[in-house]
Amino acid sequence: MAEEITLLERQYKLAINARENLNDNYHKWMTFYYVANGAVLVAITSLFNKDKTDKGILVFSLIGIFICLLWNLSCKGYYYWSNNWIDIIIDLEKKVTKGDKAFFVYSAFSQRVVDKETNSWFPLKPANISTPKLTLLFSFFSIVGWTIFSAYEFLIQYSTLCLCYKIILTSVIIVTVLAAFLVLPKFVKSRQDGKHTLIGQDE
Repeated sequence: MAEEITLLERQYKLAINARENLNDNYHKWMTFYYVANGAVLVAITSLFNKDKTDKGILVFSLIGIFICLLWNLSCKGYYYWSNNWIDIIIDLEKKVTKGDKAFFVYSAFSQRVVDKETNSWFPLKPANISTPKLTLLFSFFSIVGWTIFSAYEFLIQYSTLCLCYKIILTSVIIVTVLAAFLVLPKFVKSRQDGKHTLIGQDE
């Protein structure tokens, strides 16, 4: 029995370390996407200042879409694994503490903070808001923003084309982005089926 508790404690610590490493990597990944986005914006601004009709502006705006698409998927991947690790930590914590609430850490939350959870709109009030969810929203709206800018830039760059071609090609840009947003996640999965033992509700 003592060996079982020791093993559980070790698993508990390993799960916490895994989640902390995931959080550290998340900040590094986010910094990469912020910098990449910023670099694209600087490149576009530089080209625009030299020549407003430079075709490189359209190319960089398409690169901006691609970067934000990867950024959004990275956020989804982090959120997926973060939820996994917190579930595992809470499950192990309850086993290690034998369900004694006095020893809960990850599976506990302050009742006082919950009771004061009012007027989340107030600037100086804390609120039950998820930073990963906000980052997902931010990255999604960045995709939308770059797509609109790319479509606009395309219409400016190729203003001599007839209206039907403009509509078709602009639609192609939007449909391609939408298709990539829906299809790409199927090809970049981090957890492969059959490699992990699923735990939780079925136990």
